[in-house]
Amino acid sequence: MTFSQAQRYLLAPQVSHIRPGLGRIQALLHRLGDPQRQLRVIHIAGTNGKGSTAEMIRSMLTAGGYRAGLFSSPAVTGLCGTVTVDGVPIGKRALAALTAEIAQARQQAEIEATSFEMQTALALLYFARQRTDVCVIECGMGGQGDATNVFPAPLCGVITPVALDHTDFLGGTLAEIARQKAGILKAPGAAVVAPGQPEEVLAVIYERAAEQGIPVYMPAPPAPEGPGAFRFAGQRYRLPLLGQMQQYNAATALQVMDCLALRGFGTTPAQRRRGLAAVRMPCRQEIVSRRPWILLDGAHNPHNTAALADTLRQLGKAPYTLVFGMLADKDTEACCRLLAPLCGTAVCCTPPSSRALAAVELAAQMKRAGVARVLTYRDPHRALAAARRMSPAGPLVITGSLYLCAGLRPKLAANDTPAGEK
Repeated sequence: MTFSQAQRYLLAPQVSHIRPGLGRIQALLHRLGDPQRQLRVIHIAGTNGKGSTAEMIRSMLTAGGYRAGLFSSPAVTGLCGTVTVDGVPIGKRALAALTAEIAQARQQAEIEATSFEMQTALALLYFARQRTDVCVIECGMGGQGDATNVFPAPLCGVITPVALDHTDFLGGTLAEIARQKAGILKAPGAAVVAPGQPEEVLAVIYERAAEQGIPVYMPAPPAPEGPGAFRFAGQRYRLPLLGQMQQYNAATALQVMDCLALRGFGTTPAQRRRGLAAVRMPCRQEIVSRRPWILLDGAHNPHNTAALADTLRQLGKAPYTLVFGMLADKDTEACCRLLAPLCGTAVCCTPPSSRALAAVELAAQMKRAGVARVLTYRDPHRALAAARRMSPAGPLVITGSLYLCAGLRPKLAANDTPAGEK
């Protein structure tokens, strides 16, 4: 099987639909030798901040000398980038070979599997064969019924900020969604909860932890100390990521490192500082160019969009030209209201997804939110070209969907200046 064939197989439309439940993935993993039972895992669920928190933990573990795997989605920089060891993506040959094994196992046992289930199986099989010391595994959507929830006892279960999202699958209230997320918490591993959670979310998490008989740790909020710097637990850290939310994610990641130290994975303050300073997160409040000034952020729900709006106000470059595209199953009206006060021109487009909201519908919502100048292009690349013509020096913000940002990112000029510096 070639890499191109493997990509097509893993992303095949007939198996890519969302189907919560663990029966299929457990059957597939068993056929592959149950690699999940060979791994020591930090398991992360939540609505926002999962990817950033996961990468921070992985980077600090690598800086501490551990062989650390990371499985994270969606594929912002390509399918290989979702499966890494010490920050190095899985190679194309390895991905193709493992995909061939998965295809054979499915065929022999007549196992149905979704795209995400197959990608999960591939990641766990790769980590087991790479003999990782510890793996950081990010849930795809939920928790209890998520394909990643196959570990008997993670070293640590982490719950990042919980908000209303994927309500068709996870429930229509914060408590219902939190109940799904908290399904990853299992004895004897500890639970780490991001600070600032709503009371109804905390109530569910503490109830689940009590049922499992495990401790819950919640870090104190970090103390900002200028652009890209903060203080936590008596130590000063620098983080090359924009936004206060990322500092909160870092506090959660640092609390996880304290828990891991109790389980034999110790790291020094210097190693933790080095790990956080090395973190890079594509499409998360990422400044990809300074001349012209362009920021990418896959903010796709009101919680993330509010964090982006806070950052844009702090940067003080308004009014911004916006390249904007969202999925139809998100609270698009709320996101429009949050961004409208900062937006001079909105160029609306349709992200490359079957769940995308049509550009004309998003444009109508931006007009209702008070943006006077709104343009519509179905194709994101044409939308970007139009925005750059209108604002050749920036400031330009591309947001609304990770699918949109990931699709446009390769066309934009890279800039090596750390994003945390103005």
